[in-house]
Amino acid sequence: MIVIENLTKKFDDQVVLNQVNLHVEKGIAFGIYGKKESGKTTLLRVLMHFLYPTEGRCSIAGFDCNTQEDEVHKRVAYIPENPQFYDHLSVAENIRFGTDGNKGYTAQEKKALLESFALDPKAMGWELSRREKSKLATVIALLRKPPIFLLDSPFTNLAPMERAMLIRHLHAAKKAGATLLMTSSYEEDVLSFCDEVALMEQGILGEPKEITAFMDHQGVFVKVFGDLTHKEVAQLAYRITVSTDHEKQFFYRGDLAPLLALLSQKNIQSLEIVSAEQGNLYADHFGGQV
Repeated sequence: MIVIENLTKKFDDQVVLNQVNLHVEKGIAFGIYGKKESGKTTLLRVLMHFLYPTEGRCSIAGFDCNTQEDEVHKRVAYIPENPQFYDHLSVAENIRFGTDGNKGYTAQEKKALLESFALDPKAMGWELSRREKSKLATVIALLRKPPIFLLDSPFTNLAPMERAMLIRHLHAAKKAGATLLMTSSYEEDVLSFCDEVALMEQGILGEPKEITAFMDHQGVFVKVFGDLTHKEVAQLAYRITVSTDHEKQFFYRGDLAPLLALLSQKNIQSLEIVSAEQGNLYADHFGGQV
């Protein structure tokens, strides 16, 4: 579905992407994490044909990203880290423009998403804050109902409740067969959502790993705010460090599927999943054994 072969991008003498290779199959959520300026955003911009590659090739749904970009754009919803919109258009007008004229969704669906993300359809583009622009980009992407999502640090500007709503919508899209490629500077973002992950450092993409294999040797540390009971956590966790009415912090080892299945059924306001090693550092400073 997404194919990247020997992709290199240089700016003058600076190598930003170095021989990147990646195949993302249909229905997979793939996460790339790494420090800022490691090449993640540049990779997505090349896939969207906003930048030309220096070497190599890439395609989406069988269409070449450099020569068939119009076909690519028909099939992709792209959420940049810091989206921009037309100042002279309202939120509703920007949605109409971004979705090619109200194609593929109902007025009720648009109304529900605008209410969920607390966006005023009459607000003008010049009035929107960075957070509101990220929410608008999210709404447009979800309304387009694409087979492929390219998400560049999509949670950065969102509040915890908004982040949780986006994750629920993306899970639903993935269940319906969508393919997702997401980047983030934060490991917990990709670990809490993706099927496979890879680390990018200085433009070099590491070996892809399935989440279960990535965490199998050490387990994960989970911090969640929501209506999760102590009994439900105790059935899954091998160590609980915090358990209040609204917050749970615990260590979990093994296949993530049972954990994610439980969380998907709950009203979760905030979720973080990191390596057990990082969790131990956090628990030592902030947590308490239960």
